[in-house]
Amino acid sequence: MSHLMSQVARVAGDVEDCFLADGPKGLPYSAYPEFHAFMGDMREMQHKTSLVDKFLPTIPGLREDLESGIRVLDVACGRGITTLILAQHFPNSTFVGTDLCEDAIQWPSEEVKKRGLANITFQVQDLAKMPADWSDSFDYVLVWDGVHDQADPERAIRTFYNYQIS
Repeated sequence: MSHLMSQVARVAGDVEDCFLADGPKGLPYSAYPEFHAFMGDMREMQHKTSLVDKFLPTIPGLREDLESGIRVLDVACGRGITTLILAQHFPNSTFVGTDLCEDAIQWPSEEVKKRGLANITFQVQDLAKMPADWSDSFDYVLVWDGVHDQADPERAIRTFYNYQIS
């Protein structure tokens, strides 16, 4: 946690400027260069032991669908920890992880190669500009920790809801 606090302290003045009437509306993720690594490490600690065995059973039928093979979109996936864990456990399913930040997507793209996973890809995608041909093309859409980061969360939810097959 102290690592995160040092990142926040470095940009305290920039954050303060956001409260000025003529100040910026926020800071880009690039202002926090180690943020994605921190979140990835935290997410891995959370999910390594609980995602498959404890979380998935709370969604009726999802584990069975993943075992038989479905297409999953993980929106705002950051370093893709959740996506990587699911892809390793469910080789019959296909996973697409997306994030706005290119820095975040680089790491899991390299991990896919290291782990020899053929059922997963990562792409830089802006949620507000997702490909139109993705509409109705995923069986399950996962957004683990990204809705609150959106400028218009309600619109964001409607957008990625449309990518799930009805």
